[in-house]
Amino acid sequence: MLTRLKVSGFKNLVDVDVRFGPFTCVAGANGAGKSNLFDAIRFLSALAANQTLIEAARAVRDEHGKNNDIRSLFHHAGGKYADRMSFEVEMLVPPNAVDDLGQQASAQDTLLNYRLDLCWRNGGSGGIVANPLEILHEELRPIRRADAKEHLRFNHDLKWRKSVVTGAPRARQGGPYISTKPASAEEPRIIKVYQDGGAEPKKDKTGRGRAREVLASALPRTIISSAQAAESPTSLCARREMQSWSLLQLEPAELRQPDDFSNPAHMTSTGLHMPATLHRLASQGDAEAVYCQVANRLSELIGNVKKICVRPDEKHETLTLCLAGADGTEHAARALSDGTLRFLALTVLELDSEASGLICLEEPENGIHPDRIQAILRLLQDIATDPDEPVGPGNPLRQVIINTHSPMVVADVPDDSLLLANNVETFGHGRRFGKVAFSAVGGTWRTKMPNEPVGIVSKGNILTYLNPLGLQNS
Repeated sequence: MLTRLKVSGFKNLVDVDVRFGPFTCVAGANGAGKSNLFDAIRFLSALAANQTLIEAARAVRDEHGKNNDIRSLFHHAGGKYADRMSFEVEMLVPPNAVDDLGQQASAQDTLLNYRLDLCWRNGGSGGIVANPLEILHEELRPIRRADAKEHLRFNHDLKWRKSVVTGAPRARQGGPYISTKPASAEEPRIIKVYQDGGAEPKKDKTGRGRAREVLASALPRTIISSAQAAESPTSLCARREMQSWSLLQLEPAELRQPDDFSNPAHMTSTGLHMPATLHRLASQGDAEAVYCQVANRLSELIGNVKKICVRPDEKHETLTLCLAGADGTEHAARALSDGTLRFLALTVLELDSEASGLICLEEPENGIHPDRIQAILRLLQDIATDPDEPVGPGNPLRQVIINTHSPMVVADVPDDSLLLANNVETFGHGRRFGKVAFSAVGGTWRTKMPNEPVGIVSKGNILTYLNPLGLQNS
């Protein structure tokens, strides 16, 4: 769970500092920077997924969907580019993870701070370098369990916090899991990777096990992307958490596809394998109750749904998702509307306790009738973890961040969950430039932090900003 994100020098994100709760809605006009916030999250996720710095950078979209100009990721104005971008996150990570070799790992600390600074490496005299991105700083540190309340500022119950935060108390807190030793006149920049410690016979002054040293300038990818259970279980859990940060891009063509019996039974971010996933959920419990729950939820969107089920075809070894309306006529997924399929996919996701992590979703109102927007917002909030109940099989540690430019969505989102993204002009380094600024609704938890001033806006002003003419449709 991503609880705080600081970004500077990435696209139009300059000195951005945003806190997140279980459910967050980022509202703003087109071009304000809402999608750039998602791109920063996806970039960090790609870097943790063992992609090289270049591969992760190229995966970040530009206005055409892909980015072949890596330099454009750096903030720029008037033809002048920044040469550095920095990221800092606070996150809750899963207590257990499995590495690439199938080895189990358990985190010593589950509330962590991760920092990554990258720079643009020039070839000199117009030369070309194979890897123009270089790691200047990488660090992973625990946040003391005793300080958890100060870092988890959104409204939550103590029993929820105790169920997700583990680690040593204040007096026994260890040092970093990853740290960077700056370059000097005598020595190059070195990144140190520490063993978790515990029963290790030798520990350094940080309280961790023996450190492995890596030359920073030679790294093609981040250190955290190579974390394994044997060396640093906590770093591995952090890696798995960041890998789970995904942009949900539900594609109707893939949602309509039946599954082979041999297909994975976990739905992808595009909606592929929805029938196999629902079939697994039905097989794990009371199938009739599961299908009934899905049908009841879908009825909130399209009216009376008599039945939802997955039909196995033993001859062709396929699974097909089917829906029956009030008249009993059954329709396969290929005959359903785009909006119905997307809502159905979100319903399956909400039921799947094995699906965890951060879900980003752009403009969830697309393809949904205005009268049904409340239904999809309720579903999205139900997907996110309930901070008033302990995390467990019935309340997985899931988080949802959406963005929108629709005043209809904003009107139905709780004030505590709302952020406004606005493009502002500022002055620095001898020039004027535009950047995105985030504001929260007055009186909510984000505006009650004395040491972190945040822009304050009323919900009425957000609605007016998004819909200045007072039109009924967004």
